[in-house]
Amino acid sequence: MNVVPSQMLFVSDAIAELEAAQAVGCAVRLSVRPGNRPVPPHNLAAIENFDDL
Repeated sequence: MNVVPSQMLFVSDAIAELEAAQAVGCAVRLSVRPGNRPVPPHNLAAIENFDDL
């Protein structure tokens, strides 16, 4: 991929992955789905389905 991080959107249900992607300049969204582990308090934008994008 010939894309700079600022042009990417990274979606995950893992806070550590999102923080790493954010640190290199990606836009991030926390995927909140039934059955996911509870997440600690955070300041990340969250989605529950792809329509939220």
